[in-house]
Amino acid sequence: MTQTLPQIARTIAQAFTRPVRSSQPKTPLDYGMAFEQVGFPALDGLALSGWLIPAPAGTAEPRLVVMNHPLYCNKYGYVPSGPIGDLVPVHVEFLKTARHLHDAGYTVLSYDLRNHGDSADSPHGTSGIGAFEWQDAAGAMTFIASRPDLARLPVALVNHCMGANAAIRAMSLAPDLFAQVRALVAVQPISMRYMAEKMIPLFGGGSDLAEIDAALTAEAGLKLADMSPMAFLRDLRVPVLYAQVREDVLTSPEDVQAMHDQTPTRSELLWIEGPLNRFDGYNHFGIHPERMLAFLAASMTRQAERQSI
Repeated sequence: MTQTLPQIARTIAQAFTRPVRSSQPKTPLDYGMAFEQVGFPALDGLALSGWLIPAPAGTAEPRLVVMNHPLYCNKYGYVPSGPIGDLVPVHVEFLKTARHLHDAGYTVLSYDLRNHGDSADSPHGTSGIGAFEWQDAAGAMTFIASRPDLARLPVALVNHCMGANAAIRAMSLAPDLFAQVRALVAVQPISMRYMAEKMIPLFGGGSDLAEIDAALTAEAGLKLADMSPMAFLRDLRVPVLYAQVREDVLTSPEDVQAMHDQTPTRSELLWIEGPLNRFDGYNHFGIHPERMLAFLAASMTRQAERQSI
């Protein structure tokens, strides 16, 4: 079947499912934060790697933030290289966001999703934009529950793109593992249909969504509809702050707007304005943390009050 598909359909399918690992030139120490290198299994047993950054000594109200990342990135961020670097030539540093969270009194667990960073390859080496990675998000929560120093802490998720898709799906499929979670910051979660529509002309045209679906099925046993969190939003039980570059040329603003509109809990939507690259959005809270920190403080306090009633 794939032999009859246009090369552009195969190229886009491979771009969505076969990421190239990005380098990690710095660690939390380079940002003035002590850390512990940790490892834990995903729900399906795949070996994952992470950094555990403790809150500053003497923090009055211990809380935990779990961070993950988009396709092609890792727990450090993203260093542009190769053809994808030409498309998104933005150096991303998630550790700047982690530093703001640390300074606000949070312990931070930041981990690499499968096929990225220091985590293991999946059995077939394919990513699913959340369709497989939800097991990584669930594994992170199982790890937290196994640690006496973390098991009783209130948790917030600060997740990006594929990582946000994974978390939303995981909270639907394994809700008991996320009982400690009180808030979600979802930076640019995505329905890949919109990205496919944008990438067809960027890659020269000559294909359509049906052909990309066929190519995805051949590559990873998935379709574009599988690479979206939309069907799982109905099971969210925590407040959500969505953030999205409004002029992102790789997707459409109606995608995140629809997610915001269909979220059954309290939901906020932050439009990141300006002629920016999608990957600029991943740096936003590392440069402008105020909205994120205010949302987390308010949401975690409200959830704590609700649970005490």
